[in-house]
Amino acid sequence: MNKRILFINLYFEMGGVETLLLRLIRELKAKGFDATVLLLRKAYDPVLLAQLQEHATVVFLSDIATPIPSRMRSRLGAEFDYIFATINYALILAALLQQFVYRKAHVLAGVYQTELFCPPVMAGFRHHQAIRQIFRDGVPDQNKVFGNDAAKAHHERLLGRSFSQAPVVPLMIDIDKYFPPSREAVDRHKIVSIGRLCDFKTYNFTMLEVVKTLRAQGHPVTYHIYGDGPDEAALRAAISEQGLSEAVILHGSLDYARFKEAVSDALVFVGSGTAVMEAAACGVPSIAAIEYATAAETYGFLHEIPGTSFFEPQLPYPKKPIGDLIAQLLAAKPEQYKYVEEASIKRIQPFSPKNVVDVTAKALLQSSGRRVNGLRYALPMLVWRFLSKKFGV
Repeated sequence: MNKRILFINLYFEMGGVETLLLRLIRELKAKGFDATVLLLRKAYDPVLLAQLQEHATVVFLSDIATPIPSRMRSRLGAEFDYIFATINYALILAALLQQFVYRKAHVLAGVYQTELFCPPVMAGFRHHQAIRQIFRDGVPDQNKVFGNDAAKAHHERLLGRSFSQAPVVPLMIDIDKYFPPSREAVDRHKIVSIGRLCDFKTYNFTMLEVVKTLRAQGHPVTYHIYGDGPDEAALRAAISEQGLSEAVILHGSLDYARFKEAVSDALVFVGSGTAVMEAAACGVPSIAAIEYATAAETYGFLHEIPGTSFFEPQLPYPKKPIGDLIAQLLAAKPEQYKYVEEASIKRIQPFSPKNVVDVTAKALLQSSGRRVNGLRYALPMLVWRFLSKKFGV
């Protein structure tokens, strides 16, 4: 009998976690894991959602929410073997579902962002303490699934203890989808970024100064940004203020099926998450921008960085200005540029679906069924959120 997994995610708009889930669910289905995806918000990319629905049952929380366990089972699913949370608030919901509805399910947390389960606790965000505590002490260590070594080390450092039993499952890149690369008509002045316009992807803002500097040096570069998100209005304002409206183009949300088309003629890709890895799979020289950075910095071209971590803060590698690496490509001879293209494709091979799904299946099968007291963490979170909104504490 197939194993049943309930994934809980915020929404299904275009983003690194969403495209990862799509690939992961598809590959797990072939290995005997049936997936249901519970989305906390009714926000989604229609094309991406349709692709997900080919491989999983998709349910919106607003359509099934009820405090009665029997009704929840009839609306969401009779039983699940695993509940897999991919965002911080979803982890508390996962624990509540295990506590009151699916008592045999294993609760797992997928850590695909640097500070996902260790967000800062400050005025207005005191409820973050509940998220930190449920991840640190509530979820069994072998059920903490990290997307790379850096995220694991970062959580250990901020939460004050080792998670030595926690597995590291690399991000999955659909390499075959992007083969063979289409690089016949490269625009030697085109820079591309694809991803959500949100707080930790600071390169969307810091790259503006890079573009301005390169153009002042006589390089007519253009910067093409695909994606939307909460920082879109601020980014538009920054582009206008710096007089870059003709050089920096915001294209809005990108149909995921057009990813290869959007990047294939670019001189270079700048970004983080799965997007920078997918660009490398397309043969595009790719620069991993450091997330949360206040300057346009990187640890190098993707093929130069060892391990499974490329863009997280505080990796043990020297930082380099992104502008310097782009300048290298602008000055590169054809054979030098060709080397970077080929090295990019070679570097991404360990992240193929076959490799990653085997590690993921192993992590699921070796997870613990220990109960997590969701109510213990949900109540203080609700209290702190109320106090924050009411009194600003």
